[in-house]
Amino acid sequence: EEALSGGADSFLPQDEALERAAESLMTHLGAPKRLSLVVGDPFFKIQVLALEEFPRDEKERAQVILWQLRKTLNAPLDQVRLRYEVLSRTGGTASLLVAVCREAEAAALEEAFARRGCHVGFLGPSTLALLSLAEVRGVLPSDGCALLVNRTQTYLSLLFVDRGIPAFFRCKDLSTFEREEQEETERLAQEMRLTLAYYRDRVGGSRLSSVWVRRHPQGLALPFEEELEEGVRVEDFASLLPAAASV
Repeated sequence: EEALSGGADSFLPQDEALERAAESLMTHLGAPKRLSLVVGDPFFKIQVLALEEFPRDEKERAQVILWQLRKTLNAPLDQVRLRYEVLSRTGGTASLLVAVCREAEAAALEEAFARRGCHVGFLGPSTLALLSLAEVRGVLPSDGCALLVNRTQTYLSLLFVDRGIPAFFRCKDLSTFEREEQEETERLAQEMRLTLAYYRDRVGGSRLSSVWVRRHPQGLALPFEEELEEGVRVEDFASLLPAAASV
């Protein structure tokens, strides 16, 4: 599990670089008045969390969740922003999908767009946006497990969705990997192998039936087919998106 980064280690650009990025995006989108932002997973701490105590009061509930995450947040609990989704509840216990980021950095991002007349109505991580896309398209198996793979130049995220419910998430920072192609390929294959083994042996999830892959940019190496059991389908998230309009 990775701690939240901040300051010079932040996933987002800082100061003038952030202003330039916001200006460029606003120009590209035609200066919208309202915007939903999906950012890279390392900006957040994402975890499937089981709570034995799930208070009815929202403020108490947030305190319980953050207390459970305190060892991995690497930030004061009053300086983070919390989003969560209740996956299941049984009596007083609950399973949650949690995303936490630093409040100051989230606010800085929102303010950069506000200075350009645009309100950020939603801020969330990339892989959870892919999860929403898979849910809307109805491609998650009701019996068995799907693995959502989000591969970028800077991180690799793996989200296991068991019978339609998120069960385990892992995000690996790739900035420390050697950039020689063979070394990177071997490290990626090892990450996939270890994560698949952990999910199978420690989490005890259902048999993997499908894998949905997003590469950004397209063509990035992602060796994992040999780690999969026979019969597991591998699909591309690009097939779930509408076809680009011809000009």
